[in-house]
Amino acid sequence: LVNAIVLAELGLEADKSAFQLKVLLAILYGALGVSGMMLHVWNTLDIKNIQRESLSFVVLDSLRSSGSFDALRDACRQVVNFHEDIEKDGGDALSLAFRNGVLHRVPEYLQTLESMNRSAIWAVSVVEETVCDLAQAQTLEAINEALGRQSFIIRDMVGRPVEHWQLRNTDRSVLSGLNPLPLCTPRADSCQNARAWRDGSAPPTTLAQSAKPVAINSSALFWEDPPVGAAGPSGNVDELSALEELLTRRSTNISSHVKVTASLVEALCALLQREGSKEERLAEALRSANEAISTNTMTQPSCGAASLSLWSPGLHQFKALAQRCTLTACEAASAVVRCISAKERWEEAETLLSSASTSAKELLVRCRTSSNKSSNEEGSAGAEEEILPGITFGLGCCGIPWLWALLHDLLPILLPVVMWCCTSLPKAGGKKAKEGQEALHAARVALKGLLGTLQTSLSDIEADLAAAQRSDGGALLTEPTPGSGSEEVLKLASVPGFLERHERVRGALLETHRRYLATLREAVTSRLTLLKSQGNFKP
Repeated sequence: LVNAIVLAELGLEADKSAFQLKVLLAILYGALGVSGMMLHVWNTLDIKNIQRESLSFVVLDSLRSSGSFDALRDACRQVVNFHEDIEKDGGDALSLAFRNGVLHRVPEYLQTLESMNRSAIWAVSVVEETVCDLAQAQTLEAINEALGRQSFIIRDMVGRPVEHWQLRNTDRSVLSGLNPLPLCTPRADSCQNARAWRDGSAPPTTLAQSAKPVAINSSALFWEDPPVGAAGPSGNVDELSALEELLTRRSTNISSHVKVTASLVEALCALLQREGSKEERLAEALRSANEAISTNTMTQPSCGAASLSLWSPGLHQFKALAQRCTLTACEAASAVVRCISAKERWEEAETLLSSASTSAKELLVRCRTSSNKSSNEEGSAGAEEEILPGITFGLGCCGIPWLWALLHDLLPILLPVVMWCCTSLPKAGGKKAKEGQEALHAARVALKGLLGTLQTSLSDIEADLAAAQRSDGGALLTEPTPGSGSEEVLKLASVPGFLERHERVRGALLETHRRYLATLREAVTSRLTLLKSQGNFKP
């Protein structure tokens, strides 16, 4: 990736107006997790109007995987503002068409407005903006305020099916000229045919379709199978080029992600706000979240600490596990609500709180170690593994996107839920449970264990990030350098200006990454402060 960035920068230096090279650089920087450099290139593109809808996925997907809350909120706000403008202008155009008798344009306007209303990019932007506000809130009052801004829109999203949201507006063929053309076979035609994506799914990364066929004849019988080892059609994710995979894999399960996140935010709204029946709103939100989360991969994420995992499914698996842990905590809060109303036994709440504590601990430990083993295999050994912060939180390693998944997908909902439970659980008589209140006492003990797990693990991660900032460049960026004698780099050494540009790019990457580590550390410290503001919770 670093070599690809160097070559793209050399090309951009030769042609400073090359739009495709700027998009390519933004994708490469985003894939490496250097959001600051990605946004610097992105801002030079001067994106405006409909491009907010068609091209914003380039930065949104990267910022959702490893970014900063301020940058993600700004990108989301630009998309939301564009949709607000298009809704107003579209309504005005529709009124004028009826008033002036230009009725043949009415279906066109209606189709445009319908397409915008079903935009997955808009839905992601609305949900992510709320998550960013929750993730940076310092008090429960600030959390309530953040929930109230988009509460009606998010509640509407919860009731929408996953299939409602469409990706057809995204321009994934923006780099079509840099991708290999698909083979001319019936299979390739089925992948490239417009009917395969005009139903709302993501467009292909390479547009190479012919006119719509009106008949099928025997000429297809003369088409031979592709030779062994030949590249397959662009459209099959297992046969895409590396660049095409970076364009497509970041949006895996984006529609289900919208529904899950919106449902969890709605569950938090039901807990903290006094609108409608708390129990009914919680049940509806949790039912919606379970429906959407069942489509996500729930296998254990596998990633070595020093390996580059940009093309592996490990990040999506880890995010799915983080969302599952958040859902368990919300289910525990729902059980507490039912228990207070004498509609559920306290044993159920204790079981769910203990499960949430176990899942949170496993995710937090896995983030620090980037271990290939699950906690079931390693027992308590996970805490005894040698942790090398400079490698774990280095560029291109699992630690950074996994930590961001915790800060972005787990803690914004989990911490307010835990704080609500601390203030809502009835007291059980101190250290010794009163007769008949043993289950309630066990639930409070489980909640105390969850609080302790979060505080201890976040403190450890905070220390790891501080140590990673002090690490040398070799630990933070483990890639072949021109002086290492790497055959890969030596082949590129003949390119004019490559070695000098490589050194400058490497230095800029390390400097930007150290600043990003400081930003992550501030985010962890902020969550610790919020957690400690609850005070000392006694079982």
